[in-house]
Amino acid sequence: MVHKLGSRNIAHLPHLGIELRDHFQDLLMLRMALVFHHEHVARSMHLYQAVARHLLAPTILH
Repeated sequence: MVHKLGSRNIAHLPHLGIELRDHFQDLLMLRMALVFHHEHVARSMHLYQAVARHLLAPTILH
């Protein structure tokens, strides 16, 4: 009985492995997208801060 149950579980493993691999690839893609988005936001913030400093500098100096 235990042996039959074991072999049935093994038969499901390839399918489960493919599902897990697909989920893992989805997670990697999501992570890459988040990292790219974070870097883009950080660059944008840096640019906005530089522009703001440039625009505000004359008013601060006077």
